[in-house]
Order: sequence, then structure tokens, then C-alpha cells
Amino acid sequence: MVESARDGRQVAQTRGDMRGAGLEYLAPLHYGCDPADLTEDQVRRYFLFLRQDKKLSGSGMTIVKACLHCFFVQQLGKTDWKVFSELVIRRPETLPVVLSREEVAKVLGARTL
Repeated sequence: MVESARDGRQVAQTRGDMRGAGLEYLAPLHYGCDPADLTEDQVRRYFLFLRQDKKLSGSGMTIVKACLHCFFVQQLGKTDWKVFSELVIRRPETLPVVLSREEVAKVLGARTL
């Protein structure tokens, strides 16, 4: 099962797929070991590293979460891990675009009947 996950990583890497990037960077570069050997606490600390140190965006965190959930829960069968249900990824709320008085006058002046 782990071998198939490694093969999937290689395929994802050659395609440039972001889902492969989450697994590709997790163990070899961050922890220096096989991803299948990681503990739940190491994965939790990796998410903190991505958010706090790497400043990964909400959408990037969602991609990595989905990739790691697929690998650890579906491939390795670690269904008792709570890290994926506990992790809440909030996307920042952006403010709406506010027009200046001059821009409003220009828009209203440009309308045709």
C-alpha cells in the first residue's frame, strides 16, 4: 500500500499536481523520513509550520490537508487520527471594493438611457 503511495507521488510530481506537493515536502524535506512513519503529532506540527512559518494561504492549506488526508486515512487506514477533523482552515474575508466620490460620479455620468 505504501509503495503505491510512493508511485502516486512520482506521478503527481511529474504532472506538477499540487496534491503531490503536500506529501512530497512533508517527510523527506521537513522530517527526513518516510511519510508512512510519521506520527499524528508530527503532521499537526507540519500544518502549524505551513501556516505560521511558510505563510501558506487558506487555499494552499486546503490542498495540503486533502492530500495528507487521502494518504494517511484512505491509503494507510489511520482512521483514528483526529488531526484532519480538528484542523479548521479559515480563508480571510476580503473587504469589498469601495469607489471614491470621483469614481462614483464617473460611473453615474457614463450611464446611458
